Amino acid sequence: MASDSPSSSPPASPPSRKRQWWLFGLLLIVAIVLGWLNLDAWVEKRDLPKGKSLEAPGALSFDGS
Repeated sequence: MASDSPSSSPPASPPSRKRQWWLFGLLLIVAIVLGWLNLDAWVEKRDLPKGKSLEAPGALSFDGS
C-alpha cells in the first residue's frame, strides 16, 4: 500500500507543458540578449570613423587620447 502514495511515485503524466514553457522562456531570454549584443556591436561599427576598424575594440578610447 505504501507504493500507492502519490509522494513516492511520480505522476502518470509528466509536466511536459510546463517544461516546454520553461525552455521557451529560456530560449527567448537568450535570443533577446544575443540580439541586444549584436545590435550594440552593429551600432558601434556604424558609428566608427571610416579610418578605424573593429578588429581591436580595446584600443578604442573615447577620452580623446
